[in-house]
Amino acid sequence: LRALKIHEETDDKTGIARTLGNIGMIYVNIVEREKALDYYHRSLKMEEELGNSFGIAGILNNIGIIYDDMKQYDMAIDYYIDSHDIYKDISNPNGIADASNNIGVAYKNQKKYNEALQYLQESLTSYQIIGRKKGIAAALNNIASVYKETEKYQQALEYFNNALIIAKDIKVRDNAMKEEAIECFAANKNKDTT
Repeated sequence: LRALKIHEETDDKTGIARTLGNIGMIYVNIVEREKALDYYHRSLKMEEELGNSFGIAGILNNIGIIYDDMKQYDMAIDYYIDSHDIYKDISNPNGIADASNNIGVAYKNQKKYNEALQYLQESLTSYQIIGRKKGIAAALNNIASVYKETEKYQQALEYFNNALIIAKDIKVRDNAMKEEAIECFAANKNKDTT
């Protein structure tokens, strides 16, 4: 809070916006969502005053994450889409990939699988274009999860397998991904024997 005070005293609007966003992240980490939202909205207002599209998109995405965590998926999607649109306007492929992934997961959580796949595929393509392997693995895993939930086990297994190959390549251990792949394999095997 000392940094915020210094930025306010010197009327450093960029510093204020950034510090408000950082304080919001701290409140997210200690699961004080209402305080996090307050700081994020204050940061958003400052970023809007500055006309900083990149900052606006980032804060909108962060606000979406909080609503997603609170299982308020419609609100989350609204913020994610606003973020996604700004990232597209400023041609930021990392932001597009992350926002698309977040939108897809929120739609998956609502069981709107067609919409989920549309955004997850966009996310996968974006991650592939920029070569962000961790993002590629996450998108593949999320797509696999959609196929698993819709009982398209063979497709799910293909995506899980590709996600696991990349995760192993970049030395990411994701036990949840492995467990979900095993569950999918078992479900597919049971489906084949019935």
